[in-house]
Amino acid sequence: MTPDRISLFLADETCRLCAVPPSTGFSRRRAGRTEPPMKTAQRRRDAAPVDFELTTLLGFLIFRLSSSLGSLAERNAQEVAGLTLPEYRCLVILATRGSMGVTPLCHALHIDKAWVSRTLAKLVRAGLVGSVPDPADARRTIFSITPKGRQTSEALIARAMERQSRVLDGFSGADVEQLLALLRRMQENADRLKQDEAPGRR
Repeated sequence: MTPDRISLFLADETCRLCAVPPSTGFSRRRAGRTEPPMKTAQRRRDAAPVDFELTTLLGFLIFRLSSSLGSLAERNAQEVAGLTLPEYRCLVILATRGSMGVTPLCHALHIDKAWVSRTLAKLVRAGLVGSVPDPADARRTIFSITPKGRQTSEALIARAMERQSRVLDGFSGADVEQLLALLRRMQENADRLKQDEAPGRR
């Protein structure tokens, strides 16, 4: 299986869970007397949990998995090349998909343009990425992998394949193909949902 067919990055979905109601700051009256407000710890004990199993929520599971894989990837990137996770991802995208500008790279990584620009600047200073003016528009810049960057990315991809092999321990080849196909379909659905619920679209 080629690196281009392997999903190295899982889309993150932020899960915000609020289990404690905000404090009102008001006293309670009972049987003609005033009682002080309940302490936070007591409110937590008294609040009934929501009848819901978080492990049935797709976003929660993907968030946990993405967090675990991201931590492992960043640790390996630091060990191999002293790179942060965004730097590692930018480098591998350029190595596997070829030269591109900032905007396509943002779309590929789902990362803010300013963040990508700062990350690319660091990779250029490190000699891992080169840059030239876009022949079609001199205002834009095209970034590409350097020989040093290619060597580094190959080492990073090898470590990524080792991690993936361990994560997919016990999965058959058919299981992996089906998993990747399902993840791609879910990403497509999530992208459509994001567009449908964009401000002004509803």
